[in-house]
Amino acid sequence: MGERFRSFLFAAGDPINLGFARLVVFAVIGIRFWTASYVAAAQIPDALLQPPLGFGWALALVPRDPAAVERLALLLRVAALAAALGLFTRVTTVVATAAALLLFVIPHLFGHVGHDRHHLVWFAAILAASPCGDALSLDAWWRRRRGVPVPRPAVRYGFPLRAILLVMGIAYFFSGFWKLASCGLAWFTSDSLANLTAKAGYTGIGARPEWTRAYAWLTHVGGAIGLTFELSFLALVVTSRLGRVAALVMAFVFHLGVYLLLGISFAHLLYCYLAFIDVGGLWRRLTGVATPAPDPGARVGLASGTVAASVALGVFAFGAAHLGNGWPFAGYPRFDTLHTPLLTSYVLEGRRRDGSVVRLHDAGLGVPPLGRHLFNILRANQNRVPGLEEPGGREPRWRAACTFFWRQDPRLHGATSVRFILEDLDLTEPTPRRLRERALFECAPPVSR
Repeated sequence: MGERFRSFLFAAGDPINLGFARLVVFAVIGIRFWTASYVAAAQIPDALLQPPLGFGWALALVPRDPAAVERLALLLRVAALAAALGLFTRVTTVVATAAALLLFVIPHLFGHVGHDRHHLVWFAAILAASPCGDALSLDAWWRRRRGVPVPRPAVRYGFPLRAILLVMGIAYFFSGFWKLASCGLAWFTSDSLANLTAKAGYTGIGARPEWTRAYAWLTHVGGAIGLTFELSFLALVVTSRLGRVAALVMAFVFHLGVYLLLGISFAHLLYCYLAFIDVGGLWRRLTGVATPAPDPGARVGLASGTVAASVALGVFAFGAAHLGNGWPFAGYPRFDTLHTPLLTSYVLEGRRRDGSVVRLHDAGLGVPPLGRHLFNILRANQNRVPGLEEPGGREPRWRAACTFFWRQDPRLHGATSVRFILEDLDLTEPTPRRLRERALFECAPPVSR
């Protein structure tokens, strides 16, 4: 097994494939983010700050001023797109990675950590430390014009892509491991996934509980397939080329199924998986150019090996420790509890002078550009461990949340009071049954915005 793992990790790779991976990953980083959402998140009050695990030391480096956030976003976009094109690759990949590290963390500074961008920072760091600009880049084109020979396949070109697969294999494995360790086979044999889908549907994140009510077998079969995928991805990518193809196809099916049932999208990750298309092989087959013999002297560089090992160890440590609330490392979503039909819903109730009431709940809290971030902030705010909070900290924190929510959502404008409520519901039937309400906090919004 050790020999097979070494042969997987240190196989020679085509420099064209590594260049294509750079193009895909940094294009995704540079294109698929919305600056306005980061500017809005940066303005969340300091009273609500709860830095993610592993990043408190760097909090001072993260901009909170709107103009500074816009400049950082512009820097990231320019550097990432330049890196995708392979322009000054050594510099632009590093700059883009550092900018992504500081920008993408901003929505996660307030107690809730999503997991849709961690992998972008991991992949970018591994690529930035590699010779990913040696082919399929403007830098490579310029070098060819100056007479520098085209690099041959070598271990240093294959290693970064194998390291990325290894990192994702570790992330998937612990996601599946904790499901099995915490719930056993009941994770997919019980009604837990159907209940989870019903909860996701009610909270408004795009799930389709009507499917699971109509086809009860869907969650059992889908859950078993999903768990099998998570536990087997790492073994498949190490085993053989066919195993890697099967693992990547399963990844597309898995994430598509999660999106269709639960409304949880990992589109960025799926785009990045396009990086594993054998572009070099396709090009040579189409042009009839023979594949040159591997260069035995082009070994993995110190920087490439060190960064890849650091990323893999970070992902392993957080996954093994059951820690999902970190940045830039975190265990990926586990969903490792057995769900009942009972849901605690987060409600914001605003009362107007004319006696009318507006009630917003869960993912329906907030409007663009923050949207669901407000729901996550409210949930994290309520779940903060009282014993770890500073004396007298609760009231200022909730008042800050009240003012911020009121200013962010036009539907609450005109309200003379705002209440934060926990509402217990029974989702056994399509129409939720309300069981009880518990008021968390009530406040009067500021007189003027």
